[in-house]
Amino acid sequence: MSHVSSNPAGALSHVARFYMAATAVSVVGSVIALLAATATATAAGGLDRGAMYAGVYMALVLVASALALPYAPRYCFRLGTRRSFAGAQSLAAIAWLLAGTLLLLGVAPMPVLLVAAPFFGAFAGTTTVLKPALAKAYLATPRVSTSQARMSVVSGVAWAAGAMAGGTLLNSVALGWGLVINGVLSMPLALIVLRITPTVAVHEPVTRGRPWHDIRVALSESAPLRAATVLGCAMTLFLFPMVSLIVPITQQLRHEPLLIGAGLLIATMGIGEMFSPLILRALSAGRDEFPAATVSAALAGGTLIAFGVTSLVLSDVPELVAWAIIGLALGALNYATKALAIGAAAESRGPEQATRSLASCMLVVGLFAPIGVLAWSLLISGFSAVGLLLLACGCGTIVLGLLLNHNHYRRASRACNG
Repeated sequence: MSHVSSNPAGALSHVARFYMAATAVSVVGSVIALLAATATATAAGGLDRGAMYAGVYMALVLVASALALPYAPRYCFRLGTRRSFAGAQSLAAIAWLLAGTLLLLGVAPMPVLLVAAPFFGAFAGTTTVLKPALAKAYLATPRVSTSQARMSVVSGVAWAAGAMAGGTLLNSVALGWGLVINGVLSMPLALIVLRITPTVAVHEPVTRGRPWHDIRVALSESAPLRAATVLGCAMTLFLFPMVSLIVPITQQLRHEPLLIGAGLLIATMGIGEMFSPLILRALSAGRDEFPAATVSAALAGGTLIAFGVTSLVLSDVPELVAWAIIGLALGALNYATKALAIGAAAESRGPEQATRSLASCMLVVGLFAPIGVLAWSLLISGFSAVGLLLLACGCGTIVLGLLLNHNHYRRASRACNG
């Protein structure tokens, strides 16, 4: 008898390693594709409209992602979570391969991106809402936030590797290769999830459900879910565009070579993400997941303020070095906040409702995401005031984080007294 079959703990560790390795490969491809797609849109728009073109592309991706979220529980009910995820991941890979091939054949870049964006977003939305449940099952953790924090180490390494490799590679080859590479690197994760059974069973939806009705009911009946959703909206308005628009932001700051500079910034955030479990444990000591998430969000707002200050007082290489250092803190705090917020949303109505709770939360957050990206792109293109934008978003994140934290403890106090 083999060691794996005779030792359940060893078997679980073996399964978890496969899942984590395949996820890392997928993340590397996603980072390269993010750089390639946003660089393609930025180049098409030039210095004056580059941020706007990239913003429009990202907004289409995010809208399609949000609209696909409500249907993920229905797919899981019909096909099972693993088959639903593998199918969506495979279709996403095909879409990236086709779009990249068209770019390499010389087709006009913006029409390709605008047509492909809804497909990228729809498949990404489906996989995103299923990943927390899969990670919890493959890693066999008691809480969603715990598995998210552990995956952050893998994701952080992959983000750093993908950003540095992508920035260097795409600086010397056609940008269409970035999309093709993502398509190829997306397939291993689909195969692993389809072929390897997790040791801990995934909680499957118990009913077929009514997508939009279920989301409305979930949000209306669960105050904890609503609070986690508000926090997610704040994050997507004030923090998410920093990563998704890193190429036009770097362009506005006149950093050359552009993709190497953008890749360096993403890489430092990825390295910082590796330390998010330490922050999660520190903030979770004596706190529930949601209040810990609000504190983490406020601290992340502080790093945005630091970014803004350095943009106003430094330039060229010193500015880029300072951004890289601050990026370590932002990466750690950003992912810790997301892990805690996702955990709070997933467990707000019990594990059997985790997929629907996440779909409800992520739908609203996803609908807010294009607003943040378009607002940032308009401000960057129209005013070129990146430093002031970061200062304002940092202050907004801190204020909202502290307000949500205060409201949480006030509700808890009323519940105890009542």
